[in-house]
Amino acid sequence: MDVIPNRLPGRAKRLNLEDGKIAISIEPPPPRDWIVDGLLLAKKSAVLAGFGSVSKTQLAIQLAISVVFGRPFSGKSTKRARAMFLRGEDDRDEMVRRVSAVVRQDELDQD
Repeated sequence: MDVIPNRLPGRAKRLNLEDGKIAISIEPPPPRDWIVDGLLLAKKSAVLAGFGSVSKTQLAIQLAISVVFGRPFSGKSTKRARAMFLRGEDDRDEMVRRVSAVVRQDELDQD
């Protein structure tokens, strides 16, 4: 694959899959848009995976609440944003218990 520097001002061309050439720019790329500094990027997919019964759901709940309130998560700064939590195992009552426990523990305003 050939890499061709783009010495012209402006944006570089995108990858052309037909000829395998990539145009690059000598200008630095824009900074990444982190939701959780160094951990979770805005507008990107993320997966939390691990063995069973290692508290993935609890970690994800705490992460989502930290983002919604714009509070640090595990010592990392967060950007306040909306969060969507898709659950596949716990019923609604269990999720209410878990979220309520985090809100109480962190003394967060529930409004």
